[in-house]
Amino acid sequence: DHAIRSQIEQVFFAADTDRSGTISRAELTRVLARNGVTLDEASLDAAVEELDSNGDGTIEKSESTDWFMRSPYHDALQQEYEHMEEDADAGGVSLAVPDGTRERISYFVTLPLLLAMAYTLPDCRKDKWRKWYGLQFVGSIIWIGVFSWLMVWWATVVGKVFGIPDAVMGLTLLAAGTSVPDLLTSVIVARQGEGDMAVSSSIGSNIFDVLVGLPLPWFAYALYSQGAVVVKADSLFVSILVLFLMLGAVISIVICSGWRMTKGLVEGARLQHVSALRALCGAGPAAAVRDPLIRRSRARVVEAAPVR
Repeated sequence: DHAIRSQIEQVFFAADTDRSGTISRAELTRVLARNGVTLDEASLDAAVEELDSNGDGTIEKSESTDWFMRSPYHDALQQEYEHMEEDADAGGVSLAVPDGTRERISYFVTLPLLLAMAYTLPDCRKDKWRKWYGLQFVGSIIWIGVFSWLMVWWATVVGKVFGIPDAVMGLTLLAAGTSVPDLLTSVIVARQGEGDMAVSSSIGSNIFDVLVGLPLPWFAYALYSQGAVVVKADSLFVSILVLFLMLGAVISIVICSGWRMTKGLVEGARLQHVSALRALCGAGPAAAVRDPLIRRSRARVVEAAPVR
């Protein structure tokens, strides 16, 4: 029911174009027209009367939710959700080659990763592995560490080949590569009605990186080497400051938008991203981002200049 109510709220907010908190007769007509439904005046009056339980001429969110929860559509949608959950729990990981050209290309590209995780991680969706969730969690963290090490190594090599500084590769290619999976998982759970989980994932991933992803390897290395770990970062203070400012800005924007995903929130998040890039690229290691590019450009000019 929580997922269904969340979906009803999304439909209601999409229909409430003037953000008045209610759906008027004109807004209901536009919603029906967008879905290819055209009603005559009598049918529209009957629909408004059925939805408007208090008779004030507008449809409130609680009224639309109560109507849907009493309607046959609720039972049909609930059965659909239950079937989806049963299929997800019983399906597990399939190594069968799918049909279709696009599906087969995607299958063979991801096959090495699929085989590595299918034979090293227990699938807790199956009954015989449900008690092994701890092993699956630890194993997943280990695989994330392996993939992260390979990704950073490959990105560094690509940067060296094309003459791109490591800082720029980290702020663009690596940042996108680590954020896209978070985006996809947040979209999936948001469509399932778990909006809180989607937002928590976007913020919690960074918290996990700072509190576990960085300290745990450093701690293991310190135990192994019996010495301190030296962190080489010219702008560590500025990076931490930007991180805290970004976190405060995210919370402030969400509060100002009324805890709803509005266009203002999206534009504010986009402005935050651009501001953070400018701050990090211009702070401390600016020589690691701008100066090498300038030096290489000057070197090319000197090489191309005729000798007198």
